[in-house]
Amino acid sequence: MDLFNLKMKKYLITGITGFIAPYFILPLINKGHKVVGLVRDENKIFSIEDIISPEELKVLISSGKLEFIEGDITDKNSMTKLFSENKFDGVFNLAGICTQSKISKEPYNAFLINALGTVNIVDAIEKHQPSCKLMHMSTSAVYGNQENLIDEDTPISPTTPYGTTKAAADIYVKERALTKNLPFFITRVFNVTGPTHQKEISLGYFANTIIKIEKGIIPPIIRVGKLDAQRTWLDVRDIAEICINLMDIPNNPGEIYNIGGDNIYSMEELLGKMLEIRNLKDKIKIDPDPNLIQINGIQKIISNSSKVKKSIDWQPKISIEDSLKDLLNYYSQKYSL
Repeated sequence: MDLFNLKMKKYLITGITGFIAPYFILPLINKGHKVVGLVRDENKIFSIEDIISPEELKVLISSGKLEFIEGDITDKNSMTKLFSENKFDGVFNLAGICTQSKISKEPYNAFLINALGTVNIVDAIEKHQPSCKLMHMSTSAVYGNQENLIDEDTPISPTTPYGTTKAAADIYVKERALTKNLPFFITRVFNVTGPTHQKEISLGYFANTIIKIEKGIIPPIIRVGKLDAQRTWLDVRDIAEICINLMDIPNNPGEIYNIGGDNIYSMEELLGKMLEIRNLKDKIKIDPDPNLIQINGIQKIISNSSKVKKSIDWQPKISIEDSLKDLLNYYSQKYSL
């Protein structure tokens, strides 16, 4: 029995009100740890209520198992204050902007948050608590377009502004970890979906549109961009489990882990699955829209996640079909309120 891992630890999660980060909260608390969520505005924690009910949130907060601290990763002084006044055993850095359209319109803000925000976190940890373990969550977008399976030795070659901002952050995290022997590691997440997937992005957009059609809110037309792009997909709940398990094992400074699904799907296949789930296969018109095609969009990106599976003896638990069902049910409930 590993007595070290039985010790209650205190973990900071940045990006706590985003898509992926809230799924870390309950698994960490259920393992006996305390969770601190970093927020720019504490009034925005309502977004977590899609995953944890308001009543359960109140109980977790009042019991001291969950705490929210206001702070801004783009403000160096804010990060200095955070890490000089609080002691953490580990940090899950999930803060960032990932919406491609938003990044294209606001590239400065994307670099400020995704790259320089990470620099501020890394520097504050290095200066004030260098024994604190950092998991920096990155993305498969740093690899750009690749024809073959992508493993951790594949050179990074971003082809989008988002991938470029994250690649810059990755390079800094790895350099600091190696040159200063800091316990930092990087996870590069490939395509992810599941409940609460944002309605502006890919499968979240499909799900939201399908349910609005089903409810009679909009006409039976789905406007789409290119549907032949190939991806591997993994459920957000599986990703949270992987990252938490990786935090528990010894990692070499600067270690990188690819996290992705096993099966390859085109967007057309996944849209078809979603329509079949709701029995709408022949009742909705698919309308190609050139305005929805991403410039420099990645056509093919396939994960080789054998390293992470071997490191934590893990296999995916949630099928793509169940992920899509849960995603559609989430939006169906939203429009039933």
